[in-house]
Amino acid sequence: MNYQGHVGVGVLTFGVVANQIDLKSEVSIYEMVALLLITMISASKIIDQDLKFAAFLPKDLRSKRYLYHRQITHSLFIWLGILYFGLFGFNSNLQSVIDLKFNINYYIMFFAIGGLSHLLADMLTGSVPIFLWGKYGRGFRIGLNIEFTKKIFVYLGDKLYLPMILGGMFLVYFDGDFEFLILPIKSLINI
Repeated sequence: MNYQGHVGVGVLTFGVVANQIDLKSEVSIYEMVALLLITMISASKIIDQDLKFAAFLPKDLRSKRYLYHRQITHSLFIWLGILYFGLFGFNSNLQSVIDLKFNINYYIMFFAIGGLSHLLADMLTGSVPIFLWGKYGRGFRIGLNIEFTKKIFVYLGDKLYLPMILGGMFLVYFDGDFEFLILPIKSLINI
């Protein structure tokens, strides 16, 4: 998936999580924008910095992307660890000692959510290591890794990133349940 597709998935994920935790009632509009930017940057840019590792490899190995791309920066273990730290890492007592004017847990959590949304997109178009590193085609990796689904999700990511971004922004401020999505399905199957 390209940069825009990863941004779209990141914003959509941000919208779903922000909606579920009612983030708009917890933070100011400025903090909301900052959290969104952190999610977008981690979803699209930070995680793919492993592509720069190629410059440090001998020239004959640079064409073998599997040696450095979708390895340690795409580790499910690391990103779940960052999410865990964002959810449970800083308690309110430490927060008051540092005298922060904002909740640092939200920033860490949404940084991790951005990274995990990137991993989700990469799992739909290939695989990522469960731990720190994993050989392609062997265990300790998770993902579809089917050429047909890869082509579909890369195409969808390339073409539908703008609706994903708009959908994510809608969900941030949506004040209802998701019944409007469920009703048409129920009417089709006559429940």
